[in-house]
Amino acid sequence: MAVLTECEKAGLPQSLGKMDGFCRELASCSLEKGVLFYVFDLSGFEESEMRGYTLFQDKWLESSVPFPDAVHNRLHSRALEQSDVFMEMSSHFIRERVPYFNDRFLNKWEVHQILSQAGELAPHLPRTELLASKGIFEMMVRLFPVVFLKPASGSLGRRIFRISQTDDGYELDYSTFSGHLLRHYVSADELFKSLYPRIKEEAFIIQEGISLLTFQDRPLDFRILCHKRNMAEWAVTSAVARVSAENQFVANLARGGSQHPIKRILEESFASDDAFHIRKLLNELSIEISKALSMYAGGLFGEFGVDLAVDLEGRPWIIEVNTKPSKHQDDRTAAGPRPSARAIIDYSLFLCQTGREKDESGGVL
Repeated sequence: MAVLTECEKAGLPQSLGKMDGFCRELASCSLEKGVLFYVFDLSGFEESEMRGYTLFQDKWLESSVPFPDAVHNRLHSRALEQSDVFMEMSSHFIRERVPYFNDRFLNKWEVHQILSQAGELAPHLPRTELLASKGIFEMMVRLFPVVFLKPASGSLGRRIFRISQTDDGYELDYSTFSGHLLRHYVSADELFKSLYPRIKEEAFIIQEGISLLTFQDRPLDFRILCHKRNMAEWAVTSAVARVSAENQFVANLARGGSQHPIKRILEESFASDDAFHIRKLLNELSIEISKALSMYAGGLFGEFGVDLAVDLEGRPWIIEVNTKPSKHQDDRTAAGPRPSARAIIDYSLFLCQTGREKDESGGVL
């Protein structure tokens, strides 16, 4: 089993970079299962040979490795996923019938379109439009007291704009790593003209703002990690509440947020029985989201990071879904491999076994 990711050569052999800790957990789980595990980047792929990094005596050693029986794509760069070598490698795995999961990013608009077609999920989606014209922008900012502009292909809470109606115009709130920007505009036209240079180079969505539950007056959301067990069954592997940093309106750990047990956070605002029901609903909703995307997005997916929020009445809302959810070490709550690491290895083994059975029967994976 192999993981494809960016390997930071400067840190080797001691560290692979930002994925080092999680890859070590995968290596530990693989060892328990008697599975050869290695990590490789795009430079390690050739049609005739694979080179990768295996963990030996706490160091990552590069060597020639067998072609994998299953691959988990953990590339973090959309540009790399559009490169010629990535396309060549993907074509090779398809030809050789190598199971290759989370093979691409899903953008926010693509996710919204799929989920909005699911009758049981659509009521949990905020009103969302692709920002294709000034007319759509003006309609949304006039229709809703608060809206958010988000890059369709953004991640880590970056480049998100919050627009709020005021008595005499509009307020633009824009959080950056270096500070918090707040500006006032008297009209939607003036606001759009100011924003346009910042948003014209890429696709954005514009989304209705919902009055959501907060924690200590800070924005709050819930990251539900889901993994596939077989060809159809999904399960929740972990669930945490995330609270934004001070002066941030995005509850993302990469932007200084903190994580907390969901039970404790919900019981601050709801009775114990109601909090239990909400937690159950969050899990059920996340599984249905994972099933819908797995079925209709195309490709093979084994992991989703589902971000949900809850309004003041306890109703869940879908914020976004990540195909490459964060694996930072500060996400961990216990020693030893995370459940998500075990789930990825188990799913890889399932894919390998399924592939062998279909090869033996003459089927196609």
